[in-house]
Amino acid sequence: GDPAVRLEHGRAYQQMGDIQRKLGRLAEAEHSYRRSAELLAPLAAGVRQEASPALARTRTLLGDLLVRRGADKGQAEDLYRQALEAQRIVAAGAKDPAATAEARLRLGQTLKSQADLIRLNGGFAKARPVYDQAIAELERAHAADARRGEIRNELALALDARGLVHRDQGQVQPAEDDFRRALELLEKLVAEFPTVPRHREILAKVCNSLGILQQDTGDLAGAEAQLRRELPLVERLAQDFPDRPEHHRELARALYNLGAVLLGQNRLGDAEAAFRRAVDAIAAIAAKFADDVQIRLDLAKCHRNLGELLVERGDLKPAIASLQQSRAITAALIQTSPEKPRYRGLQAGTLASLGFALQTAGQPNGEESYRAALGMFEKLVADHPDNVEYRVGQARCLRNLGPIEAGAGRPEQAEAMYQRALALLDTKDAGSQSPERLRDRGELLNNLGDVQRGLGRPAAEPTLRRALDTFTGLTARKPAALKDRHHLAIVQYNLGELLIDRKRLPEAAPVLDRAATELETLVAEVPRAVDFQSQLGLVLHRKADLLAEAGKSQEARATLEAAVAHQRQAVQLGRSRNDLRALLGAHLVALADVDLKLGAYHQAAAHALEVPNAVPPAARGEGCLDAARILARLITRVGGDPKLAQADRDLLTRRYLGRAIVFLREAIDTSPKLADRVKNNPDIKALEARPEFQTIMNTLVNAGR
Repeated sequence: GDPAVRLEHGRAYQQMGDIQRKLGRLAEAEHSYRRSAELLAPLAAGVRQEASPALARTRTLLGDLLVRRGADKGQAEDLYRQALEAQRIVAAGAKDPAATAEARLRLGQTLKSQADLIRLNGGFAKARPVYDQAIAELERAHAADARRGEIRNELALALDARGLVHRDQGQVQPAEDDFRRALELLEKLVAEFPTVPRHREILAKVCNSLGILQQDTGDLAGAEAQLRRELPLVERLAQDFPDRPEHHRELARALYNLGAVLLGQNRLGDAEAAFRRAVDAIAAIAAKFADDVQIRLDLAKCHRNLGELLVERGDLKPAIASLQQSRAITAALIQTSPEKPRYRGLQAGTLASLGFALQTAGQPNGEESYRAALGMFEKLVADHPDNVEYRVGQARCLRNLGPIEAGAGRPEQAEAMYQRALALLDTKDAGSQSPERLRDRGELLNNLGDVQRGLGRPAAEPTLRRALDTFTGLTARKPAALKDRHHLAIVQYNLGELLIDRKRLPEAAPVLDRAATELETLVAEVPRAVDFQSQLGLVLHRKADLLAEAGKSQEARATLEAAVAHQRQAVQLGRSRNDLRALLGAHLVALADVDLKLGAYHQAAAHALEVPNAVPPAARGEGCLDAARILARLITRVGGDPKLAQADRDLLTRRYLGRAIVFLREAIDTSPKLADRVKNNPDIKALEARPEFQTIMNTLVNAGR
């Protein structure tokens, strides 16, 4: 047929592919692009040289589509290479400004696509010089035609992409410079062409990138401002173009990133609303566009973010379900494209979060999930040593595994894990002093110092003081992040514990006072924060121990009552998390002991009777033994209290002796391993010596037959 007609047919198929791609009909778009290439290739090789740039553009678009479908399998790389060969020739031969602008624009676009693919495959350092080339070509295009909106739009897009690579490598300032230059270009474009949706779309993307970077640096207010600026832009695009799946993806992206920033500010209700909207936005299109891997990836991210928030709120069952959904989606992506590090990176982070949720819920497989995450991060770090995010992920996994090792009686292994994690964070990149990285280092130093304290290491105090210095420095930044103030209080508590261990009580008391004061302030600001309430209870309990040891029993009692009140609030807010219930049981036991010292027998008994129901179900046997021990001591004290009339002594003894024996029987029945502790407990032995003990015991045995 006529070459001119075939050329127009080839261009028409390319345009048809563009429309189909925008509508999410990716298989149809691929067919159209391939048909375009079939028509244009013979023309470009023969008599119609003007077919060459059209063919190159089709090849770039086809490569982009294959990447989006997760089906490139090396084809995209070849397509970009072929396109670049032709585009460089066209650019070199361009004579007039218009031709130069067009040629340099298309060359820059393909270079950016090539860099995107390199970054997607984990070549972060290799991608950056290709982005540099893309930006240089787009700058030349802009110099040739400064008013053309498409050129400025593509230049902004390339700057945004290079900024993301800088962020991947921990280079904060270069990333911010690129994002702000892109923002400047786009703000002018949107002002000049307010009706062009593409400019608003890319402006929203750059706002997102800058917001995430500000979140990295601890500027949560700035991050929220950028993400809230993005949100109405993507909402409008999704409303105006309901059949365009990328706009629903962009809406979900804005929402889940905003949710993460709100979560960082402990605004749990607002964060949950954002995360749930994100899940709804992306789930609505996931089934319809199942071959779009980016949609599936974003759905996995949304489920992970929601799951992490639900863990914070103590809703562990739905949290685990949401994290498992994320794990399943990402596992399918990995199976299809195992070479893509971003899928493995997301899965490793999801497995770490799932491990924490399972561990917190007292379910099995928490450690298994942590170790699977650690294995994935270790491989990612080995394959991509220039990616800081993977090193941080590996360090966090080691930090989370440390307490499991210590709790299993392997504190030396925990110590080694923390030291490995610190070495991973000891980088020389520009982001090494960012608040997020300093925060990670401070948490690890705190954990390391605490385990060294348990091992009796001389290094424990210097390690904890380094952690203290880290969080003191972070909280000096204004406004101080809630999480940094929280961690500062935790470090102060651990340092106070160490000073108590070393009998330096005059030094310990003011350190614990500072921890309590900080936590009281945090609780007043965010009363629904589970961990703030719980850790304040823990610090108050330790303060009460010091007061009791100093003979200040009344003050100790008031302090423990406050500890119990805060822990009750934590249990309620945390949906009865097992770790929170265990602490409530410990506070009640301590309060009952102080009540006994003060002769407040009824209050002591009431607190003792509450213990078995307060602790987690798996610890009920221990709770029954604690209750029985307190009641046994109560009976002994009542018998020797000269302030009580004999009738009152007899009444209290009759009232609580039977209860004590019932608790003992339940403790042994629930946990037979407790039998030896029952036999050897001096309070229980004193109870057994009473003649009425055996009578009640026999009655219970007979009743149980």
